[in-house]
Amino acid sequence: MSAEFGIQDNKHNNLMMQKLDDMRKEKRLSDFTIKVGNEEFPVHKNVMSAGSDYFDAMLSHENLESNTGIVDMKEVDVYSVKVCIDYIYTGNALFTLEKCEQLLHVANILQLSRFCEMIAEFLQANLGSKSFFIIRQLAIKFNLKGLEESCDEYAVGHLGSIAKEEEFNKLDKEYVVFLITCKWSLYSENSKLKVLLQWIKADTESRAEYFIETVEKLQIDEISTSYGCHLVRNDSFCSKSAEFMKLLYLANRSNVKDEKVTVPLFTPLSDDGLLLFDKKSESVQVYCPVEETFNKLKQLNENMLSDKYTAVYLEKFVFVFLQTERFIVSI
Repeated sequence: MSAEFGIQDNKHNNLMMQKLDDMRKEKRLSDFTIKVGNEEFPVHKNVMSAGSDYFDAMLSHENLESNTGIVDMKEVDVYSVKVCIDYIYTGNALFTLEKCEQLLHVANILQLSRFCEMIAEFLQANLGSKSFFIIRQLAIKFNLKGLEESCDEYAVGHLGSIAKEEEFNKLDKEYVVFLITCKWSLYSENSKLKVLLQWIKADTESRAEYFIETVEKLQIDEISTSYGCHLVRNDSFCSKSAEFMKLLYLANRSNVKDEKVTVPLFTPLSDDGLLLFDKKSESVQVYCPVEETFNKLKQLNENMLSDKYTAVYLEKFVFVFLQTERFIVSI
């Protein structure tokens, strides 16, 4: 009996695709042409059918395109069609954030599902305070659910950063409410209220009616006394709202000495802030080096004032270990 030996040569596949791509570029043995306006792309039917469900369906039966060997694509971007062809032949693609909308449009037409997933991964990796708005729009437009969830997570965690961008004031009411009421947000109620006021004042005429119903979704009893008094005394929009004054009153806020109020928009325990255990003020504070401000978070446990301890931050909680006990400081 003769022995059988198996061979798996992935390099062979790569060499074959490289050869086919070279033939495409040299316009050798091409039997199909993709036209976009005045631009023509000679390709191979078998490669396009194997790489694109769109072309597979088109070339699997007799029609004008399969008989003439030409397809005239309308309302598509020449650059994006070229990138998609390059991807089908090589698995590689070069593009920029600015080109992603047209590229996703063409990739969806050609039914390049894997390529669409890779574009979504690229967009997720490039999420930032400025790019967030366009990336979220793309995620919604092309039904990229995973990318849309990533955008939501980024926005909740970086509310202060995106609120500084002009596009933030153009967000719809439902999304702004989501951002300031999300349970896993680390931002203080002061910061959330500040962001809400910014958004409403960007279009007071049409948004003022949402103010009270949205404020009621916040934990108003956690609005600091100093910030509440500051708004009442210095913000005419707030001071003229009897309902807002009532909410502050019911939250058991009393008048205190008016003082300068700073509401930092950095996320607690992020790269922007340093967590401090300050025994002098008997509190846990966040110090922001950029703004040179302190933000009081929690009172220190009384045992921590007289004992040695170790604190570890993990998944939005600070675990404190004393010699005789341990407890959690929820931030």
